[in-house]
Amino acid sequence: MGAGDQADSGADDVRRGSFRNWDAYFAFLLLLTLVTITSLPEDDRGDLKRTVAAGLLVALGVAYAALGRRAIRLPRRPGPGTYPFAAIMVALFVPAVLLAPAAATIMGALAPLSFLLLRPVRAAALAGLLTIGVIVGILRETGFPWVLTVSIMLGLLACDALLGWIDRTARQSAERAELIDELRRTRADLAEISRERGALNERERLAREIHDTLTQGLTSIGMLVQAAMADLGPDPRLELAARTARDHLAETRAVVAALAPPSLTTGSLVEALRRLVDDSALPARLATDGPPRSLGTNVETVLLRVAQEALANVRRHASCAREVAVSVEFTPDDARLTVTDDGPGFDLARTSGGYGLGGMRTRVEQAGGELVLTSAPGEGTTVEAVIPCPARTTAPSA
Repeated sequence: MGAGDQADSGADDVRRGSFRNWDAYFAFLLLLTLVTITSLPEDDRGDLKRTVAAGLLVALGVAYAALGRRAIRLPRRPGPGTYPFAAIMVALFVPAVLLAPAAATIMGALAPLSFLLLRPVRAAALAGLLTIGVIVGILRETGFPWVLTVSIMLGLLACDALLGWIDRTARQSAERAELIDELRRTRADLAEISRERGALNERERLAREIHDTLTQGLTSIGMLVQAAMADLGPDPRLELAARTARDHLAETRAVVAALAPPSLTTGSLVEALRRLVDDSALPARLATDGPPRSLGTNVETVLLRVAQEALANVRRHASCAREVAVSVEFTPDDARLTVTDDGPGFDLARTSGGYGLGGMRTRVEQAGGELVLTSAPGEGTTVEAVIPCPARTTAPSA
C-alpha cells in the first residue's frame, strides 16, 4: 500500500470514528431526555402528556437510526433521505416539546444535527424552527413573561450564530484535511517518479560502463585473435578463443540493450525521437537527413536524452516559441542531433551552467562527442550534439 492509500485510509478511519462518537452522543442525550421527562412530578393530566412526548422521542430515535445516521454520512449535503428525515424530526420533536417542555433537553443534539444534515442557511432555518417549538413550549408552561421571551429569542439568535461558526470551522477543517491528503498523495507520486528516474539513470550508467569496458575489451580481444590466426594459420585454440570472445561479446551487447531506455528497446532512434516530438505538446517537427542506421545503444541513448532535455528546456523557458525543429543527421562518420526553437533566446555570457546544459554536455563528451549551444536574445536557441560513430564496414565492433 502506497503513502497516498495510507493517507486515504487514515482519513476514512478518522471520519468513521467521529460518526461513531456522534451516534453515542445522540443516544446519550435521547436517553437523558427520556429519563428527565419520566422523572417529572406526577399530576392529573401530566402523565399522559409525558407518555406521549416520550413515545414521540422514541420514534425520533428510531427515525434517526433508520434515516439520520445514513444521511449524515453522505459525502455531500443534502443527500437522499435528508429532507424526509428533517421533516420527521420537526413533526416528532415539536409536538413532544409542546407536551413536555423538558423534551427540550435533546436540542443539544438536534441543533448540531441540523448542520450535519443541511448546508448552513437551511440548517439554521431547521434549527430555528425546532427552537421556536422549544420557546413556545416553555412560554406556555410559564405564562409567556416578556423578559423570558426576550431572553429566549436572544439566546436563539446567539445559538444560530454559534452553530453557523462551528459549521464553517468544521468545513474548513475538512477542506484542510483534503488538502493534506492530496499533498501526501502528491508527495508519494513524486517519490515514485524520483525512484523511477534514479533507476533509469543507474541503468544508463551501467550500460555506459559495460559498453566502455567489457564490450570494448572483448572486441579488442577478438580482433587480436583474428590477427594472430592470420599470421600463424589455423589453430584450434585460437579458434576457440575467437569463438568465446564473440559469444561473450554478443551476451554483453544483449545486457547493454536490456539496460537501454524503454523507448529505444521497442524501436529505432528515429522512432523514439518521433514519439518524443509527438508527445511533447510543442509545435515541434522531426526531420532526418541521410539513411538511418543503428548507432549503438550508448550513442542512441545519449542523443535521445539530449533531445528530451532540450525539449524540456523549450517548455520551461521558451513556451512562447511558434516552431521547434528537431533534426537528426546520419553520416558515415558521425551522427548529429539538432534542436532549434524560435523563442526569446538568452545571453550565453550570463548563463552559468543552467538550462540542463551541464548534464547534456557531460553525456555527449563521455560518448566522445561535442555539444554546441547557440543563442542570443530575440534570436531563439539551437542545441547541437555531434557524436562520432563510424559506419561498420568490417567485423561488428562495440
